[in-house]
Amino acid sequence: MALFVRPGINIQFFFQILLGMSRRWRNMMRLVEDRERGGAKPTRLSHLTQYRRSLGLELSKNIDTQSAHSSGINTMDIDPVDSSFLLSGGANGMIAIHNIERWPLGGAVHRCDTECTISPGQTHGHNKSVETVQWYPHDNQIFVTSSTDAMMKVWDANLLKPADVFKLNDLIR
Repeated sequence: MALFVRPGINIQFFFQILLGMSRRWRNMMRLVEDRERGGAKPTRLSHLTQYRRSLGLELSKNIDTQSAHSSGINTMDIDPVDSSFLLSGGANGMIAIHNIERWPLGGAVHRCDTECTISPGQTHGHNKSVETVQWYPHDNQIFVTSSTDAMMKVWDANLLKPADVFKLNDLIR
């Protein structure tokens, strides 16, 4: 049996009957049709799709994490050399380095331990929110941070001290 769709027939209605689509799918089809007519912004469909996919995310039951931050986390970066360390920067100025490669012997649960932290109260730490953390691309012993305290710091990961500090004229956002 062949199905033919005449021009001008409501495609959304056709698919709804044919496939018994859910309300969510019908709304998505309306958005696609609205986009085709030029009524929706080009990014609207992309943002809506990303939002809907994020609603389905769940935390892994095989990973146990340790909370190093007492405030929100603004930025994270995984070291590009061997993907063993996660660098994170918090809204309160805290910087943390987490070991994401350590597996306990015989354990089924992966644990991400915090290797070290640099607190805002420490001599070398940032005084305000850390907005950017970035590992050096060729060496996981160096990383860079920037903060709303108008400072950018290049860190020695072994010493946990800045190798260089740049005082900027304006805030880093």
